[in-house]
Amino acid sequence: MNNTDAMAVYDTSLKQQGSRPPVHTAEAACVPQQNQRQSTVKNILEDINASKALEAEQIQRAETLREVDGELKSVAIEMLENRVSPDRIILKLSNIIMHLSDDKVFYKKVQALVHKNYSDR
Repeated sequence: MNNTDAMAVYDTSLKQQGSRPPVHTAEAACVPQQNQRQSTVKNILEDINASKALEAEQIQRAETLREVDGELKSVAIEMLENRVSPDRIILKLSNIIMHLSDDKVFYKKVQALVHKNYSDR
């Protein structure tokens, strides 16, 4: 084999390896581990941030539920004091819940139950 053939073989192997000769050092062996650690740390930080966001959302829901509960109780007490029928109280409370939670399916179910109760009388 002459010198040009040896260079051609060397050039081919460089191209296959990304134009860099093979490195057999401790530093080269550590690079994948460093990337893996960075990826793991990044994933852990993302999980922590997602957990914090979920916790904040749960706290907000709890506060909203307390507000809704207080409003429902005050409306129910006022309606009971004014001797409003239980069916009308149920409709009013379900209407409040629907508007606060945008849950139209819930309201329709309550409305159907109240109307069924009226028709059964």
